[in-house]
Amino acid sequence: MKNMKPHMKRTRNPLKKALALALAVATTVACPASLAQAPAASGDNVEQVRKTVLNLIRALVDQGVITAAKAQEMLRQAGMDPAALAEPQVTQAVPPAGAEPPKPVVRVPYVPEVVKDQIRDEVKQEVLAQARAERWGEPGALPPWLDRISFYGDVKIRFQSDRYDSSNDPFVQQINAAFGQPQGTITDSTENRDRMRVRGRLGVDAKVADTVEAGARIVTTAASEDQYNPTSEYFDAGQSNQRYGAAIDLTFLRWNILPSVSLSGGRVANPYIGTDLVWAPNTTFDSAVLQWNPRLSQSWTGFATLGAHWLLSTSSSPGVESRNTWLYSLQAGANANWADHSTFTGGAAYYDFYHIEGELNPALPAGNSLYANSAVPYRKPGNTTFNINFLSNLSSPLYALAPQYRLLDLYTHYEWGRFDPLRIGGTAEFVRNVGFNAQEITNRIGLAAQALPTDNTGATGLQRPRVIGFLAEFQIGASSIVRRGDWNAFIGYRRLERDSVVAELTSADYRLGGTDQTAEYVGFSYGLARNTALIVHYIAAKSLDLAPQYNIDTWLVDVQASF
Repeated sequence: MKNMKPHMKRTRNPLKKALALALAVATTVACPASLAQAPAASGDNVEQVRKTVLNLIRALVDQGVITAAKAQEMLRQAGMDPAALAEPQVTQAVPPAGAEPPKPVVRVPYVPEVVKDQIRDEVKQEVLAQARAERWGEPGALPPWLDRISFYGDVKIRFQSDRYDSSNDPFVQQINAAFGQPQGTITDSTENRDRMRVRGRLGVDAKVADTVEAGARIVTTAASEDQYNPTSEYFDAGQSNQRYGAAIDLTFLRWNILPSVSLSGGRVANPYIGTDLVWAPNTTFDSAVLQWNPRLSQSWTGFATLGAHWLLSTSSSPGVESRNTWLYSLQAGANANWADHSTFTGGAAYYDFYHIEGELNPALPAGNSLYANSAVPYRKPGNTTFNINFLSNLSSPLYALAPQYRLLDLYTHYEWGRFDPLRIGGTAEFVRNVGFNAQEITNRIGLAAQALPTDNTGATGLQRPRVIGFLAEFQIGASSIVRRGDWNAFIGYRRLERDSVVAELTSADYRLGGTDQTAEYVGFSYGLARNTALIVHYIAAKSLDLAPQYNIDTWLVDVQASF
């Protein structure tokens, strides 16, 4: 029966068209204005047309295509007597034997060209619509479920040139000691380095149901010294032709509870609005995220994001306590889009890093490593750290974060769109670690505070807290590079004091990452082709407080294509 359905649909269409033709002809015959435009027709021709229409409608009733009531209504619309439908059909008399049969008379009713054209167009449109719906003549047509899946991705090729200040301290060991971290060590301080780097990403989004979405993305993995860096997505070329690695950096489910409310879980993209001051670009989180985007007015929409993110989860082992590190966060703000194409975004966020601070191992027994899991596995320079083995195993130092990190973050961005697509904009962000408490740190790390490194003023991180960061940037040009010839330029300044943010999570483009730095930067982007951009970025980054000096000027030249 399944194979008969298309055939049955097609056989009903001619009957419908015949019915439309019957009505058109009957109406034409009954309308003096139409007949006035037609060639002269005799009374016999008109009567023959009426009989033909009447017989056709009777046939449609007999075949069950239409009801008798519908047929009477059609006759009434055509100006004919509905009672004629019930009149018996007159059987033509049979001529007597031997009589010559009458010669057949051929009568051709006139149908106006406008009616013919109308019927022809209607049939054509119905056939085309049915062909598209049933994919006629389309060999190997894809199954319908593929319509719910979309793919996206990008490829970026980067030339990176790091130019080290000649006055940098040449002794790597002294630098590492000052930063207090053998994890994520600095391997160079004076010798300039040029390298090619590559990043490729491929993602898929699927609409599982009307309110449920799923997604996943793979990305090239980093090489050599950056292989454990949570902010790095680049593979350094020139690794003896070894194959690029790949890993999954997104895999999530999203439930759209209401048009303005969604709940996501899994490895999700960064849901927070801001610059790269707190979060490196393209940061992802193992999370549960609730988002609300209400419409406030014709020009204004709000946003609120509540998140719980798993940063570290370790199990216990003999003599080592388990450790779970979380990030709890809340951000709220509003967006505006005005009639002159100007836009505004502003928001405030609070980030609470729970259990990210380190714990001092007890002195006894010797070699005690009870809180070994409180040491963060990968560190970038800047944050105040201490040796958690200061009492138990001084010969094997293991470093962890000294302060707690509870960040208050304010962000704003405005673009003047009066001359769109030429736009003029400005961005500002301010962050403060309100969780820094020198007395709480001293109580927790005890005697290890005596070994904290000093900055260029001779003070330790506890004696001279440095907990503020900010960024200011000016932009001109297109908001985004989409078409060939699109361009924009930007210039900015950023400052991150040593304990203002978590060093490993901020952008690695400035002095190779970390905090305790200032940076002046300028850049230019140009559209080489559709969805293909050239981006040139120059950064002059300098040490802020920590000694010895560690300054780097960086050139970034990117070619990126998105699809």
